[in-house]
Amino acid sequence: MIAIFDESSSRVRRLLRAAMPVTRLSPHLLLAAALVALVVFFVHWSMPIAYAQLDSTEGICDRTQEVQNAILGELAGVSNCANVTDSHLASITELIEWRFTSAQAIKPNDFAGLSALTDLELISDEISVLPEDVFEGLDSLEYLLMSIGKLQSLPEDVFEGLGSLKELKVGKRSFRLAGEPPVPDHQLSSLPENVFDGLDSLETLNLVNNQLGALPEDVFDGLDSLEDINLHGNRLTALPEDVFDGLDSLETLNLRFNRLGALPEDVFDGLSSLEVLALNLNQITALPEDVFDGLSSLQKLLLDQNRITTLPEDVFDGLSNLESLVLYRNQINGLPEDVLDGLSSLRFLNLAVNRID
Repeated sequence: MIAIFDESSSRVRRLLRAAMPVTRLSPHLLLAAALVALVVFFVHWSMPIAYAQLDSTEGICDRTQEVQNAILGELAGVSNCANVTDSHLASITELIEWRFTSAQAIKPNDFAGLSALTDLELISDEISVLPEDVFEGLDSLEYLLMSIGKLQSLPEDVFEGLGSLKELKVGKRSFRLAGEPPVPDHQLSSLPENVFDGLDSLETLNLVNNQLGALPEDVFDGLDSLEDINLHGNRLTALPEDVFDGLDSLETLNLRFNRLGALPEDVFDGLSSLEVLALNLNQITALPEDVFDGLSSLQKLLLDQNRITTLPEDVFDGLSNLESLVLYRNQINGLPEDVLDGLSSLRFLNLAVNRID
């Protein structure tokens, strides 16, 4: 700043010296020269200030009000949305339960600049649409819950760039009595085929209590780290044969409380790490003979409250680690003689409320 002042002062002195011979002839010209020098001095000083103002953040006042409130709540000593800087935004790591009580929509830039954010929960009964790039730049995000009741669909690239995400929940469990069918909390009825592309670190996918009637065949492609899929309480009537292909790390698959009537024979092929499979409270009438082939790690199999009438003789072959088998409340009228042979680890078997003599 001293250098700028000295340079400006030198300009003033040079202009005044240049004007001296003229001033002896015209006082008016002397005044004009002095004014020019002052203008040069002012412009020289004001330009850095103007540039500094252009470079500074404009705050967060253009964001959804609930977002403004949540951000300000995380920043000590900052109470004005206009005073929030990029450095402030980059310092925030957790924003739990952003409740959109009155907002009808989320703005595309609502989460811009939150590059260190690891946990985010969005809760709303009013929002029905998400901007496609709403999560862009959230490179550190590891946990995302979206409890958005009126959301019917997801933009295809909505999760693009969330390479650090480990847990994704879209939906929530409703309070209900034991055994009572779930009432969907959400209106999500379909998934774009590539909606989960790029979520290489995802370990838990929870889509509980939505209204999904079908799954795209390749919807889980590339989710090599996935350990837990929960589709409880949807409206699935069928499963594509290859929908779970490549999920070598999957340990838990929950498909209970859907409307499945039949299972493709090879639908669970390759799930060598699967430990828990819940197919209870569906409408399954029969099991393909080889449907559980390859599930060598399976420990718990829930098939209760379906409409199964018969069991193929070899249906449980190879399940040497199975500890719990629940077939309660079906319509089974008899068991093949050797159907349970090979279940050397079995500790719990429930065949109650069937038609077995």
